[in-house]
Order: sequence, then C-alpha cells, then structure tokens
Amino acid sequence: MAQNQNIDVAVKSIASEQTIITVEPGETLNNLYIFPDNTMLVATFYINNQQDIPSGSTGNIIINLTDSKSGHNSQITLNSYIYGRYLENYPISSISITNNYTVEIEIYFQYTLKEYSQFANPVIQDLTELLIIPTVLVNSLTGGTNFRYYGSLSNTNWSNMINGASFYVLDQQVYGTSSTSAGYVQVPYTANYTENINVSALGASEDANIYYFTVDSTTTQLPTSATQSNASMNWLKMDFYSPLYIKYTTQTYNIIYNATNNDFEVASNTSLPIQNVALYMQNVVAPFSNYKVV
Repeated sequence: MAQNQNIDVAVKSIASEQTIITVEPGETLNNLYIFPDNTMLVATFYINNQQDIPSGSTGNIIINLTDSKSGHNSQITLNSYIYGRYLENYPISSISITNNYTVEIEIYFQYTLKEYSQFANPVIQDLTELLIIPTVLVNSLTGGTNFRYYGSLSNTNWSNMINGASFYVLDQQVYGTSSTSAGYVQVPYTANYTENINVSALGASEDANIYYFTVDSTTTQLPTSATQSNASMNWLKMDFYSPLYIKYTTQTYNIIYNATNNDFEVASNTSLPIQNVALYMQNVVAPFSNYKVV
C-alpha cells in the first residue's frame, strides 16, 4: 500500500521524480501526494501492469487532482482503453487515487514540479497507442519498446535513428564556460525546432520540460552537434522507442557416421551454439536480450 507523501522542495528549482504506486482492488488513497504552495505539476500517469486487467472490464482508475488556487477537484481516468495520461502546468495541491478494478493496479507516476505562473494553461493528453509490429501487439508509454539514454550529446549515436522511431527528451543541462559572459547552447532537434538554453557566466541551466519527436527523413535533422557560445551541454536524458529486430545466428558442423558406435555424430563432438539477439536502432543490442544455447 502506498504511503502519503508531503513533497517539500524549493520550487524555484525544478524537481523531478518517478515511482510506481500500487493500489489494491477497491482502494482509495486520499491525499497520497501533498505539494507545496505555488507549485505547478507536469506529470505522466500510466498503468504499468495493464496486462493484468480482466478482459472486458468496465472498471477504471480515478485520479483526483486538487487545484491549489481554486480548491476545485479535477478527475482524470485511466482504463483498459486509455492506459496513460500526460498532464502539464496544473496548479497542484494534492493527489488522490481510487482503484475501481477487481485486481491490484500498478501506476507509473513521473512528475516534475515547476514554480506557479498565472499565464500557464493546463494541458492533458492521452498517451496510449496500440502499435502492431508483425504479429506482436505492444502497449507502452510511447507506443512501443522504450529505452533510456542519459549522457552527453556527442555519445547519443544519432546516426542509428531510423525513420519512424520516436523519442522524448526529458531533461537537459548546460553549464557556462566563461567567467565574465553569459552563454547559450542550441540543439537542432528537427528542421523546424531548435532547443535554446541560456546560461549565466560559470552558471548552470536545466530544462526539464518534456519534448516529443518522431524521426522523419524529410522533416527531421537529428543533431550531430550543438551550436554553443561560452557554454557547453553537460548531459541530456531521453526515452526513445524503436522496434526490436531479432537477429538469429547459429553455426553448422559436418555430420559424420561413426562405424564403432553405429550412429551419426557431429564432427569432433562439438556443441551447436544457437544465439538470439534483440536489436534496436538497427544495430544496438538491447539490454539482457542476448540468449545463447549450446
């Protein structure tokens, strides 16, 4: 059972967290999260074990959001058709969750807190997409197999991105390299969008907004480097989707007849290795996907 949490952060600097919330059948978790004043929420709610929902179930997950400015409650629901929701710029006071299913539900909850702005407009988007890849039906946060990258821009190996792949840029940080002048870093994620992050002299600047991109041969120019002045990109974090390709390899050996044993045998009694490797981004080996039988 999840425990109530008071979130105590300095909202002038962005805080980002992710967790799994377990809700028992019929259970309501009142005021599960309580946030500080003058806070806006950017969040992803997603049913993590949707395969456990009984077929044809009419139940749902109800997430109650209390508006910190008006005090009104807003409800968003997750069900067997809409597994995920993305919420942006909601002035948040507290979150409560009710499980109307007959089974235990695990909810993936990722959130970022921002300082309240009266000019920001709340946004809610569905995240579920059903994608058929040959004979495999895949349901996930971005509609496919997800992988996370955390590191420098120069090590992202953009040349392996294939058409149709999609990715979320979740977090970026740059630092100033000059002791006297402000600087900036510009990253051309697409032909029509360049991310610009300004930074003070010898300071650091972070953008934890979530940006979504799809690789397209005519509109997307994935960056090989950033344009920078008196600054450098320290790191970025992104989740990306790519179809998995199964690479199957084996080895052949001569089969010989053994007159002494009156049977057929592999030459030199050598084992036959059979190997399956799951690849994404065309040629990158997926973690824990290399299986070998001898």
